Amino acid sequence: MTVVRGLCAGVQYLHCCNPPIVHGDIKPSNVLIDEYGEAVLSDFGFTRIRHGLTRTGTRSTGLGTLRYLAPEVFSGEVPRATLATDIYSLALTIWGLASSRIAICAPI
Repeated sequence: MTVVRGLCAGVQYLHCCNPPIVHGDIKPSNVLIDEYGEAVLSDFGFTRIRHGLTRTGTRSTGLGTLRYLAPEVFSGEVPRATLATDIYSLALTIWGLASSRIAICAPI
C-alpha cells in the first residue's frame, strides 16, 4: 500500500499545483520505486499545465498509452488528457499493481 499511497500523493501534488498539471500517461511502467521504497511518478512527456481553459505542454497531439486511456479520450469525445482522465489512468494503474494483471486491452 505504500506504493499506492505514494503514487496517489504524486498525482494529488500535480493536480493541486497552481495551475494544475495533467500527467497524461499514468501507467505502471511510469511508476518507479526509489531507494526508500517510495513510489515516484516518471515520464512527463505528455504533461500539460492547465491555464484556465487553455493547456500548454510538450506534445500537442499525444494521447498517452492506449491501454490506460480513459474511454472519452480513446473515443475522441475529449481531445486530450484532463485531470479526470488522469484519475481513470491512476485507477487502472492501481488495479494492475494490486492484481499483477493488465487492466484493459484497448482495441487497436
